[in-house]
Amino acid sequence: DKFDKLATQIEKRMMPIQGVVLFENDSFTLKDKSKEILSQMAKETIIHQRNLILLDGRASQPGKFDYNKNLSQKRADSVKAYLIKEGVPQEWIYTSAYGEDMPFKAPDGHILEKENRSVLIKLH
Repeated sequence: DKFDKLATQIEKRMMPIQGVVLFENDSFTLKDKSKEILSQMAKETIIHQRNLILLDGRASQPGKFDYNKNLSQKRADSVKAYLIKEGVPQEWIYTSAYGEDMPFKAPDGHILEKENRSVLIKLH
C-alpha cells in the first residue's frame, strides 16, 4: 500500500530511525498496518530492553502553525499510547512535536507533504 512504500523510503534516508508511522491528512488515528508494526516493535523493544524510545511527531505544511504543532503532538501521543498498551513501560518513551518544522525534502528541495504526516521512531 502507498503508506508502506513511503515508510520504506523514509527509513532508507534516515538511518537512526527504526520506524515510521504515517498518517492521513489531518489525522492522528493509527492505521491497522501501523498497529501491527508497532506491536512487533513493542515486543522487540521489551525483549532487548531498548529502554529509550524517542517519538518525533510531524505534520505537513497546509494549515496554521499552531494547529500543525498540536496535531504532530497528538500523533506522537497516539503512538506512545499504543506502545504502552502493548507493554512498553511509559518511562521509556519520550515524545516531541515538530509540527511543520524540519520537513522532509526531496533532493530538488521541494517539501514531501505525505512523508511529513508522520511519527519517526528512534530506539536507543
